[in-house]
Amino acid sequence: MLVVLNKCDLLDIDQRCELIQKMRKRILKTLENTIFKQSKIAEISAAPGGIQVEFTSEQRTNNSQEVENLITLLAQSISDPTENRNKLKDRSFIFAVDHCFTITGQGTILTGTVLSGTTSVGQTIGLPYQRIQKKIKSIQRFRQSIQSIGPGDRAGICVPQLDANLLERGLVGDITSTNNLTPCYACILSCVRKVSYFKSSIKSKSRLHIFVGQETVLANLTFFTKVKSEHDNANNTEKSFEFDKTAMYHYVEEIPNVTDDNLYLLLEFEHHVICPMNGLVIGAKLDTYAVNSCRIALHGHVITQLNDINYKSNNLSKLLVCKSKTRRGQIERVVNPRMCIVHGLFKRETNWEIFVGLRAYVIIKLNETNSTETQRINGYIESSFGQSGKCRLALDSDLPDEILAQYSSKGGRKQVSQPDTEVVLEFKKNVFDPQRRIIQ
Repeated sequence: MLVVLNKCDLLDIDQRCELIQKMRKRILKTLENTIFKQSKIAEISAAPGGIQVEFTSEQRTNNSQEVENLITLLAQSISDPTENRNKLKDRSFIFAVDHCFTITGQGTILTGTVLSGTTSVGQTIGLPYQRIQKKIKSIQRFRQSIQSIGPGDRAGICVPQLDANLLERGLVGDITSTNNLTPCYACILSCVRKVSYFKSSIKSKSRLHIFVGQETVLANLTFFTKVKSEHDNANNTEKSFEFDKTAMYHYVEEIPNVTDDNLYLLLEFEHHVICPMNGLVIGAKLDTYAVNSCRIALHGHVITQLNDINYKSNNLSKLLVCKSKTRRGQIERVVNPRMCIVHGLFKRETNWEIFVGLRAYVIIKLNETNSTETQRINGYIESSFGQSGKCRLALDSDLPDEILAQYSSKGGRKQVSQPDTEVVLEFKKNVFDPQRRIIQ
C-alpha cells in the first residue's frame, strides 16, 4: 500500500513540514499492527492554488517533482503481475462488468475487468442469470481495437443485439464449460479469517451481509472445522485447504479470534447469487448502530458451490458436521455387579429408540485423601426403566464392592464415606441430518 497526502499546499508554509511529519507519524502509528506497517508515504499538491489558478514557474517545477516522486514510489510498490496472470489464464473466462450501454449501429458495450481466463473476438460470452449467450463483435482497450484480452485487462466488449437494461453491473463470461458462473443457493468458504478490528462475536446461525462478486446478499452462517486425524503431519508447514466431503467435521459455535487453517464456513444465501470458485467473499455487519466501529467482520474464499435449489436434502445431508453432546446422570440402584438403574440422563418424553444400544460409562472417583484418580467402567444402555426417564445400564465389567454396598438397597441412599459416581453419555449429532440421527 502507498499512502498519498494531497493538497499539502493548503498548509501554512511556515508549519507545513512540521504538520506533514506529525501526520506521517500518526499514519505509521495507525498502521503498525497491520500488514501495511511499512507502507511508504508521499506528499503532493496536485493542483497548487486550485485548478483554475495558473501555475507559476516555481509551482510548476515543485509540482512536477512531487508527481515524479509519486510515480517512482508507485513503480517501486507494484509487483510484477506476470506470474499471477499466467495462473489465471487457464481458468474459465470471467469478466466483471461495471457499466453497460448501447451505441447505435454498433451494439451493446460492456466495460469492465477480466478476472480470469481469456477471450477473443468471435467467441461467445454469456449472462449467467438470463442464460443468454452473445458472440463478441469487437474488443477495445484504451480506445485501441484488439483481438483478445486476459486476466487483469481493462476493456470494452461489444456484442450485438443485447438489451443494455438486462445488465448494469455483474459477472459475465463462459457459462457453458463449467458451473463457475451458475447461480448458487449456498457455498462453502475456506481460509476463513475474522477481521481483527471487528469487536463483536460472530456465531453460527447468525446472519451477515455478504459481498461476493458485485452483489450484496444476506446469508446464514454455519462454522465448522476439520477433525484432525493421527495421519496429519504436525510439522507440515504447507497450507492445504482441500475440502473433503467424506470426512467428519466439528460444529463451531463461534469463530475464534486466532487463525485456524481447518476452519470452514457454510453460507446459505437469502436468494441465489453468482459465486465464482476461489473468489473472495467478504462478510459485514451493516445493521449495527455503532458508527465508530468496524463493520467488516470476516473474509474467505469459495471452495464449494451448492447450485441445487434442494441443496439441503441433496447436498448438506451427506455432509458430516457434528455437534458434540454430553449427558450426565447418577446411579439410582444396582441390580447386580454388571447392571444398574440410572436416572438424570433422559427426560420422561425421550424417544428411546435412538438411545438404546449407545455406549456410556461410569466414572468412580476414588475416595482417597488428596487423590484425583478415577476409575472408568464402560457399558451400554440396555433399555428404559419405568416411565420417568430412567434406564438400565449394562456394564462390561463388575462394579467395585463398595459401589455394590452403597447402591444395592432399593432406596440407593448414598453414604458420605463412599466414592462419588457419575454416569456419562457422549454422542454426536449431524446438524444437517433431517432425521437427527445420533453418531458415536
